[in-house]
Amino acid sequence: MVNRILVDLLEAYFIVIFVRILLTWFPMRPETLIYRVEKTLAKVTDPVLNPVRKLMPKFSAGAMALDLSPIVVLLVLGVIIGLLGGKGFLGGI
Repeated sequence: MVNRILVDLLEAYFIVIFVRILLTWFPMRPETLIYRVEKTLAKVTDPVLNPVRKLMPKFSAGAMALDLSPIVVLLVLGVIIGLLGGKGFLGGI
């Protein structure tokens, strides 16, 4: 029971991070609803992403820098979810 609740919470957080990644690909104006949604998602995800950002340098390609911390966190979450019996990246193995 507790295991299932934990898996559900981790899966929900996984989705929140994934949605935040998708939203960062689009330009947003501060007066829009989608901007406020992205900022709310940032407040929820930054406490987990910021420590990973400190450990990893940004991947630079010319003038553009790519933040890989969400990908690392998603991978770790997927493995944890799989180990707890959820679908995750391990498929519940």
